[in-house]
Amino acid sequence: NRQDQGSSKASLTARFEGLIQEHSREIYAYFLRALRNHHDAEELSQDVFVKAFRHLDSLREEAASRGWLFSIAVRHLMDHLKARGRRGGMRAHQLREEALLADTSSTPDREAIVRETRDFLMAEALSLPKRQRAVMLMHMTGAMDYEEMAQYLKISTSAAKMSLFHARERLREKLAWFRERRQS
Repeated sequence: NRQDQGSSKASLTARFEGLIQEHSREIYAYFLRALRNHHDAEELSQDVFVKAFRHLDSLREEAASRGWLFSIAVRHLMDHLKARGRRGGMRAHQLREEALLADTSSTPDREAIVRETRDFLMAEALSLPKRQRAVMLMHMTGAMDYEEMAQYLKISTSAAKMSLFHARERLREKLAWFRERRQS
């Protein structure tokens, strides 16, 4: 019985090492594109693989490992962004008046406006309905194509496309409001 446990443990370890070898760069790149911060991307990537190891027995088919890992990564990214927002990140209703009234003629002000706009859009993206939020985050980072998004979300490819369309429309409306408010 101990011999079976030992071989099972070795098999699990080998399976996990295979996942790391095959997908670690892609998971890291996903976080790096989303966060634009090497240290955060590295930390979140490690967290994903720790969680994957803990739940490796729930992965039935090796062919589905990429989608399974990305489903963990997407949820982890959403949780990370929400937590960062609670710790002082920009929320739509918390936009500072001085940033909205900033003179756009100087470079530091332009950079501030770009930063404020990006933070505003990220906060708005996180407030989208769950499916739209997930599709938008997957699309923004280039992690998955429509078929993979659909498979992960257990919806049709056309539903994934429509979710992205609706998410973009909502963000366009919010951005128009933000720009209009900024100009007034």
